[in-house]
Amino acid sequence: MKPRRLGIYVHVPFCLSKCSYCAFVSYPGAVDPHRAERYVDAALKELGTKASMKDACHSGWTLFIGGGTPTTLGSEVLSRLVLGSVSIMREKGWSEPVEASVEANPGTFDAYGASMLVDSGVTRFSIGVQTLVDPELEAIGRIHTAAEAKAAIRAARSAGARSVSMDLMTGLPGQDVVSLARTLDEVSSLEPDHVSCYALTLEEGTPLMKSVQDGKVQLPDEELCADLMEEAQRALEGMGLLRYEISNYARKGHECLHNLGYWSDMPYIGIGTAAHSYDPASSIRSWNTTDPDRYSDLIARGLPAMEGNERLCAKTAMSDALILSLRTSYGASLDEIEQAYGEQFEQDKLDALSWGASVGLVESIPGRKYKLTAKGMMLSNALFTKLV
Repeated sequence: MKPRRLGIYVHVPFCLSKCSYCAFVSYPGAVDPHRAERYVDAALKELGTKASMKDACHSGWTLFIGGGTPTTLGSEVLSRLVLGSVSIMREKGWSEPVEASVEANPGTFDAYGASMLVDSGVTRFSIGVQTLVDPELEAIGRIHTAAEAKAAIRAARSAGARSVSMDLMTGLPGQDVVSLARTLDEVSSLEPDHVSCYALTLEEGTPLMKSVQDGKVQLPDEELCADLMEEAQRALEGMGLLRYEISNYARKGHECLHNLGYWSDMPYIGIGTAAHSYDPASSIRSWNTTDPDRYSDLIARGLPAMEGNERLCAKTAMSDALILSLRTSYGASLDEIEQAYGEQFEQDKLDALSWGASVGLVESIPGRKYKLTAKGMMLSNALFTKLV
């Protein structure tokens, strides 16, 4: 039987300042302590009503607190959220989480907070660095400096976290191969266990998109963006970080188990504002209201905060599972996905995979398995567009 692990994601929708490229559901400004406490109370109450599927998920559970910027809640309140989540799951008959991650941003994270969170059960920090070149940080509206980012990484390490991860971005305004190499040299000296490296994408409605459209900001051209991603891959792998997913690199044993759950079609429960839940067994996806105060009000009154839901047809669910599996270095097994959903893939999906193999984006492995090639990792959207 394929392992089933339950993922629990808690969304904290608050940030001190919203970055110019960000399209996530988040609200800028200092968080009133009462509002923060009330939000955490609601999140824990919602988790208490949703934590289930113990019999079906025999490989344990993971906790991931993301945002937004969870560390804007303050160390005491955020630690209470971690401790409360673990306590609730224990009451439901679960053991300790196999991984407990917290996203943190420099400027709202220090050694004291890191130690308190580790003491509360956090095993993994994911720190939003993006770049270690100050003008590039300023260009995308980050509130911290490169020096503060490095201090945050060291704080996470000194606190004794099992894994320390950092987020990087390529294709930033003003970025070139030389400036990226400077960032990567600094990254190497920090010796992270894990790096998530994303190419900047322009999202509708963001200040950065408007600035680019108005001609006020210029981004690297397509050729340079490709060079930047290749340089990042070369450098990160040179640090001993293996590329286990299109945008993620890790030392062996430090892969993000929570995110691997998403890519492996495992169930997850979303807690908090705008959080999504999905159970492959029923193919039902649901999501919460995007208003944090409405969310807290509804939960406090004993009402669900769900804003909508949908049941995916088997073909759509299978297509999603195929694409997510292909994102990883482990690839996708057509037989496993067909067995899970009780249906066979339609011919257009098989044709798309054959096309991908013919142009070198994907390789076929005996046993009806497929995985992206190195070229496919760089140009995956060309294949995924056909699979959709």
